[in-house]
Amino acid sequence: MPPAPKSTRTTARSRTWTARGGSSMPDLLTVPTAPGIVPLSAAAEWDAWYARDARMRVPITDAEMELFHQHVDASPGMLALDAGCGTGHWSRRLASAGLGVLGMDVSPTALAMARWQGSGPHLMYAQHDFVARSIPASLKPGTFDLIMCRNALPYLNRERFLVDAGRWLNPKGQLHLTVPLGCCPAGAFGQIERPARGPLAPGFSTSKAGVWSIPDPPRSPNDNPCWEAALRFLKVHGAGNDFILVTGPDADTPQDWRTTAVRLCDRRAGIGGDGLVTSVLSSASAGVLNVACYNADGSVATMCGNALRSAAWCAAQSRGFREMTLVMNGVKHDAVVRDDGVSVTAEVGAVDMRLLRAVWNGRPFWFDSAHTGTEHVVAIVDDVDAVDTKTFGKLVRHHQDLAPLGSNVNFVQVVGDQALKIRTYERGVEAETLSCGSGAVAAVVIATRRGLICAKTTTVHNQAGTPLVVSPHPERPPGRTYWINGPVTQVFEGELA
Repeated sequence: MPPAPKSTRTTARSRTWTARGGSSMPDLLTVPTAPGIVPLSAAAEWDAWYARDARMRVPITDAEMELFHQHVDASPGMLALDAGCGTGHWSRRLASAGLGVLGMDVSPTALAMARWQGSGPHLMYAQHDFVARSIPASLKPGTFDLIMCRNALPYLNRERFLVDAGRWLNPKGQLHLTVPLGCCPAGAFGQIERPARGPLAPGFSTSKAGVWSIPDPPRSPNDNPCWEAALRFLKVHGAGNDFILVTGPDADTPQDWRTTAVRLCDRRAGIGGDGLVTSVLSSASAGVLNVACYNADGSVATMCGNALRSAAWCAAQSRGFREMTLVMNGVKHDAVVRDDGVSVTAEVGAVDMRLLRAVWNGRPFWFDSAHTGTEHVVAIVDDVDAVDTKTFGKLVRHHQDLAPLGSNVNFVQVVGDQALKIRTYERGVEAETLSCGSGAVAAVVIATRRGLICAKTTTVHNQAGTPLVVSPHPERPPGRTYWINGPVTQVFEGELA
C-alpha cells in the first residue's frame, strides 16, 4: 500500500459558478490547431511510459478525501483545474461531485486514456506542458475556484507553477496540493501559507521555504517509486452475456491472459464473468480492432458474437467509431453501432443435420450442428423451459461423437412467427449462459434448414429476457453471413493492481 499523501493548501471562501443557457463549462480555451505545442521530449517520455501499461497507483483513499474536505471549500458548480491530471482519476472524482473540471496533462496518451474513461459537459481535457510553458495564452486569468495538483508537483517547475496558479485562480480561489510522502524526503515541500499580502495573487502566497525546495526532484516517471502497473477494465454485458473488457494499452500488454481470465471471471473470488475480452486498435484510420475472447475456464473462444458486440460498443464510446472491422482469430467481422443496438456479422460454415442422437429421461433427442465461427449443436424441443440445460447440456457437450473439441449445446423452441427461444450450455464457461450470439445464429440456421422459419429476420429470445435479432446479410450469399443485433450495457468500471 503506498503511503498516504501529505496535503498543503491555501484556503478562502470561493464564489460559485453556474452554467447559463444550458451550457456547462465556460469556453476556457481554444486548443491550437498547430501541432507541436508540447516539447516532444517531455510528451514522448510520458507517452512511452503510459504505453508500457504504467499507471498512477497512489489510490484516492478515504483519508485523502477526508483531508480534502477538511481543507477545501468545494461545492457543486465551482470551476476546477486538475493540473497534471494523468489518466483523470481525480478529475472524474471532482466532476462526479458536481464541479466543472478541466484536466490538463503533458501526455496525449494519458489524456486519451482519461477521455476513454469518460468526459462530458462538466469534464474536459486539454494538453499542456507545465514545465516548458506557463499559463496558456487562450486560458482566461482568474478563471478557477479551485486548482488541484495531485502527486504531480515533483515533476514540475514549482516556482513557475505557483506563479501561474496565482494567475489562474480568482481572488478567492483555493489551491490544493497532495504529495506522496514516499516520493520525496520528509518535510521537503515546506509549507504554503496565506499572509495578508503576497506577490502571487491577492489572498495567497508561499513561505520562503516554499515547495520549490525539494533537492533534485524526479523529472522522469520511471524515477518515482510511487508508480506501478495496474489493469483497467470495464464490466459489460451483451444481452446478458457478461464480460470483463480490457482495451487500449492494457489490452496490448503481453501477459498470460488465459490465467488472468480464470482468476478474474471467478464469480466469488474475482470480478465475475462469462469471459475476458481484449480489444486492441490495429488501424485508427480504417477502424480495425483485434479482439480476443478468453472463456471463464481460460480457453480461447474462436468466435463470440456478444464479445464482438461489446468490443464494438466500447470502440464507439471511446473512439467515436460507428462502423468498424473486428478481427477475431483471423476472421473479419463487420460491426455497426446505432441507437437501436450493436450489430456484428457471423460467418456460417459446415452444417450437419442429425449429427448425433442422445437420450434423456428415456426420450431421444436429435442434435444438428452448425459451425458459426465456433462449434454448436442444436436440438429443437417442444418446451425449452422444461429442459435441464445444465445437466443434459453438459452430457452432450462431452459426447464422444463430438470429441475431442466438444461443442456448445443449444435447446431451441419455436415460439411464434420468426421467433425462437433458446437456452445454451456454453463450452469454456461450462455452464448455461443467459445469452449466446453465435448460438442464436446456429439456432436460426438449423430452424431455417428444418423449415420451421423463413430465411429472414428472426427474434431469438434468451434467458436474460433481452432478445437478439438475427438477420441474413443482404449482400452475401444466402445462408453464409448473418447479422446479430442487440443491446450492450456497461455495468461498472474498475482498476486492478
